[in-house]
Order: sequence, then structure tokens, then C-alpha cells
Amino acid sequence: MMRVIDLSQSIEPGMPCYPGTPQPIFRPLSSIKKDGFAEQLLTISSHTGTHVDLPSHILPTGSSLDALSLERFTGKGLVIDIRASDAGIIPLRVLQGFEAFIKECEFLLLLSGWSQYWGERI
Repeated sequence: MMRVIDLSQSIEPGMPCYPGTPQPIFRPLSSIKKDGFAEQLLTISSHTGTHVDLPSHILPTGSSLDALSLERFTGKGLVIDIRASDAGIIPLRVLQGFEAFIKECEFLLLLSGWSQYWGERI
């Protein structure tokens, strides 16, 4: 059985957005206390938070998300911890030690440690 790990960041008010992309808007529509259920209206750009840039983003006849199966985004992965790399440069020798594993994987995640800065101005 394959283990699937969601790497998405939370969508929330005040979250980091690409310059020029509007912030997400959360508007309450109902509440448990008043209506017996909670519901919100969410307004977000397709570039809000963790997302996939699709061919339709830049090509008039490019594929959109509904044309891609979930399997396209899952598979055998490898995580390489590169947090010890100096000055943001990943020396080739660091990756060469994993060459055989890299050839066998479908997804490669480089653990840089930068996720600790999510939401902060650097």
C-alpha cells in the first residue's frame, strides 16, 4: 500500500500570495449557533497557496486540471535532506550519493528547511 503525504500549506487569511495575487477572502454564510451548521464563502485565485501550474495557464489549448488524473500527482518518492547545504547551493556531490534512488523515483523532494519560514517576510 502506497503512503500518500499531502504537502499543501493551509489556505487562510493573511497567507503569503504571489505579488499581485489577491488575498483569499473568507465570508461566513451561516453559523452553528444561529443556523445549526457552519458554512463559509471562499474566494481565492487559482494561484493561491500550494497549487499546480497547468498547461492551460500559459497555452490556449493546454490541459486543465480536470483532464489530469490523481495518479499523475502520486507515485514513488524520495526525500533528500539538504538542510546542511551552504548558502542555498546544493553541491552535485550531495545528490550523487543518491543517484540510484533518484533513478527509481517518480518524485524528488529536497528538504531545505525553508518551510519553517512560511508566512514570514524574508
